[in-house]
Amino acid sequence: MALNSFLARISGSDSNFELEHRVFNTLTFSTTLLCVFAFFSNMLLGLSLVGSLLALIGAIISFSLFYFSRIKNKLNSFMLIVMIGFALLFIVSVYPSDSGSKGPLAFVFISLVHVFIVISKESLQLKVFFSMVFTIVLLYAIEYLFPHLIHYGYNNEGARLLDFAITMIYSLFFVLITTLTFKRSYNRERTRVNNQNGELQTLNKKLSEKTAQIEMLMKELSHRVKNNLQVVTSLLNLQSNRIKDPDAKAAVLDGRNRLLSMVLLHQKLYVTDKPTIIDMKEYIIDLTNNLVEANKLEVTKKVVFNLEQIFLKIETAVPLGLIINELITNSLKYAFEIDSPADELRVTFEKQGVELVLTVADNGKGFVREPSTNSFGLQLVDSLVSQLEGSFSMDSSNGTITVIKMKTNDES
Repeated sequence: MALNSFLARISGSDSNFELEHRVFNTLTFSTTLLCVFAFFSNMLLGLSLVGSLLALIGAIISFSLFYFSRIKNKLNSFMLIVMIGFALLFIVSVYPSDSGSKGPLAFVFISLVHVFIVISKESLQLKVFFSMVFTIVLLYAIEYLFPHLIHYGYNNEGARLLDFAITMIYSLFFVLITTLTFKRSYNRERTRVNNQNGELQTLNKKLSEKTAQIEMLMKELSHRVKNNLQVVTSLLNLQSNRIKDPDAKAAVLDGRNRLLSMVLLHQKLYVTDKPTIIDMKEYIIDLTNNLVEANKLEVTKKVVFNLEQIFLKIETAVPLGLIINELITNSLKYAFEIDSPADELRVTFEKQGVELVLTVADNGKGFVREPSTNSFGLQLVDSLVSQLEGSFSMDSSNGTITVIKMKTNDES
C-alpha cells in the first residue's frame, strides 16, 4: 500500500495525466534515484570514473525531465528523445571502459528497450527499438574490429560479478518500477473505460426507449393526419357531386387529388418502421395507380415505371408528392383524351451524380406552356420546385416531357 501511494504521488495518478505521461513521470524520478545511487556506489567502490560522471549527469537530466513532466505538466516527443539520447550516450561512453561485451551492459540494454518501448508513442516504437538495436550492434562490431579500444576494468572475477550484481539490481528495479506504474495506470484506465462504457450502455438504452416512444407518437400523428385528410377529401368528393359547372367540379376534384397524395404519404408513414422516411419508389407507384383509377382511364400497359430505390425525409417527400400528382394528373387529362394518339405514360425517378431527377413523360399531342395561360397546377409546381431548390423544365415538341432536378442532401 505504501509503494502504491508513493507511485501515485510520483506519477500523478490524482491528476488528468495520460497513461504514458504517468509512466514517464515515474520513470524519470526512478532514473534520478538510480543515477544518484550509481554515482555514490561507483565512487565508494572505486569503479569507472567515466561511469560516475555519466551517472551524475544522468541524475541532473532525468530530474530536469521529471520537473517539466510532473510539476509543469509538459510531455512531448522532444523530452522523450532527450532521455533516449542520453541512454544511448551512456551506453556508448561506458561500453569501452566497462569491459565491452564482458561487462554487464546487456542488463541495462534490455531494461532500456523494455522501458522506452512502453512509454513511446506507437508511431515512434519501431524507431526507438531499431535505434537501440543499431547502437548495440555497432558497439559489438567496433569491439570485434578494434579489440584494443576495449578496457577490461576488473581486477578480479569477484569485482566483475559484483558489478554484474549491482547492474542487474539496477535494471530489475528500473523495469519493476516501470511495470508497476504501467500496470497500475492501465488498470485505472481500464476501470475508467469500463465505467464509461456502462454509462454509454445506459444512455443508449434510455435513448432507444425515447426513440421508440417518439416513433410511436409520430406514427399516431401520421395516422390522425391521414384520417383528417380523408375526411376532407370525402367532403370534397361529396361536394363535387353537387357541382354542375364542369370547370368548378374539375377544380374541386384536383384539390381532392392533391389531398389524396398526402393521405397516401401519411398512410405509408404509419405502417413503416421509420415514421419520418418515405420509400419513394413504392410511393410513386401507388400514387400513380391511384390517380389512374381516380380518372377512370383504361391505361392498361400504358404506365411504365423506371424507379430507383430512394428514401426521402417527409419534409421533402410531401412537396415532391404534390409535384408528381400535378404532372401525372396533367398527362392523364390532356395526353389520354379520346382523340389523342397517346399510349404510354413514363415515370422515372433516379439519382444522377449529386442530383435526384424526376421525369414524367407521355407521347400525347403535347402541351404548350405559355406564361399568360399558366394553370394553377403549373404555378404550384413552380413554387414547390423552388421550395426544394431544384429546377423545372418542360418540353412539348414530341409529347410532353417534364424534368425536375433537385439536390440529394435530404436523401436518407
